[in-house]
Amino acid sequence: MRRFVVFSLFLVLIAGCATNNSSPKFYVDRVTQMQLPEYRCIKPFNKLQLLDFSYADKSDHLIVQLSCSNDKLTLTGLLPIGARLFTISRSQNRITAESFITLPKHLSAEQVLGDVLLSIAKTKEISAVLPPGYSVKKVGETQKIIVNPKGDVIKIIIYSADAQPLSIEDRVFHYQLNIKNLRQ
Repeated sequence: MRRFVVFSLFLVLIAGCATNNSSPKFYVDRVTQMQLPEYRCIKPFNKLQLLDFSYADKSDHLIVQLSCSNDKLTLTGLLPIGARLFTISRSQNRITAESFITLPKHLSAEQVLGDVLLSIAKTKEISAVLPPGYSVKKVGETQKIIVNPKGDVIKIIIYSADAQPLSIEDRVFHYQLNIKNLRQ
């Protein structure tokens, strides 16, 4: 039963109700909204990934399919048997989410998809959309950090040696995603 509750919390956090927003709502912190960087799918891809999701001292796993084609980025949550739990998509400047689960007010599907998008965007693309005073810094070849105007680190993105995102830590919304590619 405990495992079901933790898994349900994860789904609630990442999936959201069915929504259709004309412009994405992504917050760099709890009060400062920013636009998501443009993402051009240079080469279509389809990745099957295992996400370890930690939030509020709880953790669980979920299989997701991250795909991109025709400049549409889609994140689909799947049960181990392949049944779809949710789909979150970004195409041009529009985000849509489909699910049967209600999302808490303090975290949105756009927020989680936004952090995934930041993890695959280039540093210069992130810099172009950050609000004044915020900055993104590349630390070596395997880490990017986003810093607020006070100098506090608010997001940490860690990469593999071949520049694939391995983890996203959001210190404002207090969650972490660890990403393992199952198939590309």
